[in-house]
Amino acid sequence: MPLKFQSMNIAAPFETHSVVMSIFVITTLVYAVACVIEAKLQTGNNSYHGVIISKICLLSGSLATVLLVLIIFPALGWFILFVWTLFLVKLTYDAFQKLHQLYQAISSASDVFNEVLGRGGHQNESV
Repeated sequence: MPLKFQSMNIAAPFETHSVVMSIFVITTLVYAVACVIEAKLQTGNNSYHGVIISKICLLSGSLATVLLVLIIFPALGWFILFVWTLFLVKLTYDAFQKLHQLYQAISSASDVFNEVLGRGGHQNESV
């Protein structure tokens, strides 16, 4: 790449946008690894790890695209990055809600097991 840019007297993207290009390479690698894991495990969208891997693929792939747009069209790129960030916040909020529901279900199941096994309230000892 440097030879092509040197002949045109244009700075290489890694020189002018080193941080953005570094993040682009990392997100592209994360996307590739997540896609390989998804293909190897053949996960469905019903399992928790399948949902997590598919969201990682979605977020890393879209972020890589947004970063390229940010380099080529900076004003549009910043706007799309803002929209992408809102999408990330929404996905994070939804994930926390699902984790809270899972915690509530586990807590309820634990309470039921404690009651069935007699470890719950110690009401029988006072009679």
